[in-house]
Amino acid sequence: MPKYSFPAATSTPPILGTAADDRADNTVMGWLNTPIKSVQRGVSTMTGEASSLTVAISATTLAKAVLLMNYMVLNNDVGLIPAGKLNSTTQLVFSRNVTNTDTTIAWQVIEFY
Repeated sequence: MPKYSFPAATSTPPILGTAADDRADNTVMGWLNTPIKSVQRGVSTMTGEASSLTVAISATTLAKAVLLMNYMVLNNDVGLIPAGKLNSTTQLVFSRNVTNTDTTIAWQVIEFY
């Protein structure tokens, strides 16, 4: 006999996108009452000698949005680490101090209600 036992599932969850999927159409990922209004994602590359990179995004309310980012470089120079900011309602800006190699940045802008 197993040490732990789990009750059998009583129902099968609906397959997303079918008639059994009863999530509201106007919510992020179907979560009802979510505080998230929108999510924008992308991957951008600062090439070689570029010290900054501007990325266009859909209009967002700055006071209700947050920028999340991570990066990858092929060199351990701390100056290659990019800084990012929501520069305007439709623009992200990434910058760095050292410009001798490519830096790939994965970013997300999450806007809340």
